[in-house]
Amino acid sequence: SPENGLIHREEGDDLVALTAFIDGSTDITLSYVNGGLIRLRNAGHRTSTIWPGHYGVHVYSDTLITIRSMIEERPDLVESVVRATIRGWEEAILDPQGSVETILAYALEPNRDLQTQMMIASIPPPTTGRNPVGWMEASVWARMVEQLARYGVLTGTFDPALVSDRRLIDVLTSSEGDG
Repeated sequence: SPENGLIHREEGDDLVALTAFIDGSTDITLSYVNGGLIRLRNAGHRTSTIWPGHYGVHVYSDTLITIRSMIEERPDLVESVVRATIRGWEEAILDPQGSVETILAYALEPNRDLQTQMMIASIPPPTTGRNPVGWMEASVWARMVEQLARYGVLTGTFDPALVSDRRLIDVLTSSEGDG
């Protein structure tokens, strides 16, 4: 916990958030495998990675979020955003180098080598093919909520079903090839 000094958290970009780790004032830091970890290794720092999933901590990240009224009042817009996001990820996975070209036009750090490393690290490992991009499991959301509550991040009761609305994913995956 932050009170015992074992966890250090700083706001800001990836490089700023790693300063306490780099200067030795903390022994462990949180980092994205496709961001801070690459920067640390490129700067010559030796790292050991602790994968939360190996310890039963499974979370969703980079999740699309909207308000319920948007889903109810503008389902066409929400579906378009979800469809475009999934298509973008699928295209990025199939053509990482082409994706880097697009990324370079918008990146705050337009460094081709860095962006290539980050793109390659973003590609999910091969799966059984059972679950498409965008797939979510209600049980993972339930465990996330339970873990966040256990460590005081969430207080009170919270229904995981409120944040794990799969209607659009189900519609999109059942109509693949229709559009």
